[in-house]
Parts: sequence; structure tokens; C-alpha cells
Amino acid sequence: MNLPPRLTRSLLAGAVLGTAIVGLGSADGAAAASPEATPALAWLAGELDGTADGIFVYDSGFGDFTDYGLTLDAVLALALGGGHAAQVDASMDAVESSIAEYISHPDFGDGNGAGKYAGSASKALLTEQVAGRPTTIGSVDLETEVRSAIRGASPSSRWTGRVDADHGDFSNGVTQSLAVLALSRTSGGVPAAVRDFLLEQQCPDGGFRISFDVVKPDFTIDEAGSTRGCTTSADSDLDATAFALEALLSIRDDDGVPAAVADAIAFLELPANAATNANTAGLHGQALRAAGETAAADANAAKVKALQLTDPGPDVGAIVFDADAKAAAPNSTIAPADLSQAWRATAQGVLALGLPSYGPVVAPPTTTSTTGPTTTSTAAASTTSTSAAAATSSTAKATSGTIPKTGSSAHAEVSIGLLLVGLGLAAVGQSRLRGRGSS
Repeated sequence: MNLPPRLTRSLLAGAVLGTAIVGLGSADGAAAASPEATPALAWLAGELDGTADGIFVYDSGFGDFTDYGLTLDAVLALALGGGHAAQVDASMDAVESSIAEYISHPDFGDGNGAGKYAGSASKALLTEQVAGRPTTIGSVDLETEVRSAIRGASPSSRWTGRVDADHGDFSNGVTQSLAVLALSRTSGGVPAAVRDFLLEQQCPDGGFRISFDVVKPDFTIDEAGSTRGCTTSADSDLDATAFALEALLSIRDDDGVPAAVADAIAFLELPANAATNANTAGLHGQALRAAGETAAADANAAKVKALQLTDPGPDVGAIVFDADAKAAAPNSTIAPADLSQAWRATAQGVLALGLPSYGPVVAPPTTTSTTGPTTTSTAAASTTSTSAAAATSSTAKATSGTIPKTGSSAHAEVSIGLLLVGLGLAAVGQSRLRGRGSS
């Protein structure tokens, strides 16, 4: 039943306040989420239920925008947290009815013609897997879509292994990580070329960059000015690093990955790189918990809890972007104009509250011990296959729609960039008014 969002939130508030809060666990035995995750997930599910067809729609400043990517962010959180199977299925049914639209784009007039979004296909594949649903929808085979988006040596060797689909895709570091996370759950595993390209995005300080290309004023790519991998720590991005860490944990046995994991952990744990908003804290907390860094994960969870609305009110349980957003929501009442920001903040912030990783986590080798960012792990381009059907990783995973057995984005118009990789928008800069997402 779809109720008006405000009525739905009011009903949920009473249910949450009148019921004992219990911890959540994944369907196959993941460590229980913290008690604070329960009302956050309940609020998020209620917000989806209060929208038409279970998909988030908001005023982008240019008219109503149907945000499939944000909807999938929310579904991922609900599926990982458990307890909201009916809403997960309802929202996924709605997204699937428009799957071709979500993973494709028209000709924007750049001469490339219509094409596919690698970021959208990767996120959709990952969400279907985590939700335990078929990954072929009608004639659309999402795994095939992702694998077909893997670049060979065109337009240059610096693209080899990049999950990009076509030149108009605006793929970035999150796209690459989402593809690794999704492909790590398939029987074919992650192609070595895809793994190597991700490894090369690690910067000297252990962080990962978000942007791969230098863009000219006419919006074409400056091939001469763009590099295959990260060459300066100034390009390190906090959110891209969290996504990359989770992706690498899913292929931790692969060549070059253990050192890259250690360096990424050290980067995220530097005081200077501490999260300053709910979205980043959620991503960091989830990734660090999956890596076994419990103390650092708990510190991020504490930041998220401080941004959760706990007073009796229609939006109790929601997680807001930052302290200013919390001050703007007295009595757990979020202004309509701020709801899309809270949707993003809750979908990612809740990840720190004990939810499992987005991908299957491979246990670290017992003989490996590394400390601090001592190396920048990259794989030479010469060792990477140039075929989209390149040799796969030695750690190919069995196809699975289950949740891994491990414990543990802002007004809409200025937050679309990173959330909507699938809509061809590039990564966006930092902003106090924005929550960030994955595609």
C-alpha cells in the first residue's frame, strides 16, 4: 500500500517508538547490525513505500526527476540490513520495469550516438545479486552488459580494463569499484584487466582517485593530459577510496591487492581524512568494518548515530547529512525540500551501523602483515589483457544472490553528480548542502 510520505513517516514513528528495537542480521548469518540501524531502515522503507511505485522522485530544479540510482542505494541498504523484503521486491519490480532506460542513454549530440551506462549496469547487477533476484530482466542480461562495458585498448591503451561502456559514459572510480563488486559475485569473477585498472587508480598516499580524465573546455577528453593511473595524492577522494576498499576486499587474494588494501585502510584512518558527513562516515564505516578495522568502523558509526533523528516525530530514525541538517529538523521533522538529502544520507549513513559489505569479503592471508601506506599498488599496463573477455581473476566467486557472511548523499539538484554516474554526470565537488552517493 502506498501512503502519502508524511502519513507514512508518522505511522512509522509510532511503530518505532512503541516497539522494542532489536539488532538485525543478514539472511545468511552476518554479524548483527547495531540497534540504531533498525529505525533508520524502517524510515527508509517507509519513504520508498510512500512514493509512486517505490521509486524516489524529486524536484531537481528542472522538473521532477525519477532517481533509479538513489532507489537502488536504498534497496541495497534494506537488503543488507534485512527485514524489509516486501519493499525491496516492490522497488526492484519498479526499477526493472524501466531497466533499459536506466542503463542506456540517448545521443547527446557528441557524435557517439546512443549507448550504455556502465555505472548504472554495475549498480543494478550488484543490487539484484544482494537482493537475491535474477540478474537477467527480460532481454537485458546485466552481467553481460557490465562485461561488454570493459574497454580494450581503444581509444588508447590507458583505457584497457576500464569499465566505461562508451565515450559518453562519464565513468569514474565508483563505477570501476561497483563493477568489481558485482563481478566478484559471479562465477566468471573479475577480469584481471578490470582489477589492474582499479589498482592503478590508487594514489601515492593510499587513497583512490574519482576522476580518470582531463576534460577540455569543449567537453572532449584530453588524451595527452590524462594519465592511466593516479600520479598525485591531490587526486585522492574519500568516498572513492571507501568503494575501492570494499571492491578490493572481494578479490583480496589477487596479485597486488593485499598491499593496496593495507594502504587504503591506512589512508582512511588518517585523522586528516576523517569523515565530516553521514554519507562519507557510512561508506568508511562499512568498508573498515569489512576490513576488520573495528575501532575505526565504530568511530564512524558514532558519527552517524550523532546525525540520526531520535526525538519523537514523523521522521524519527532518519539520518541527516550533517549538524546543520540536524538543526534544521527539530522534533524529528524534515522539511519537504530537505527530504532527498535525507534519503541519500540515510541510505549510505546506515551502512556504518553494522551492515555487511556490498561484496563478498575474502579473509586476509594469515601470513600477511602490513602497516601504513608503504606502497602504491599498481599493476603494469603491459600485464593487462586488452580484451573485454580477458583472463579472469584466480578468485572467481560462485554466483550468489546472498548477503556475504561478514559483519559489518544536500538538495537534489546539487547532489546528482556522483549518485548518478548512470545518467552521464561527472563526480561533483564537496558541498555542505550535498549528500553523496554511488551512482
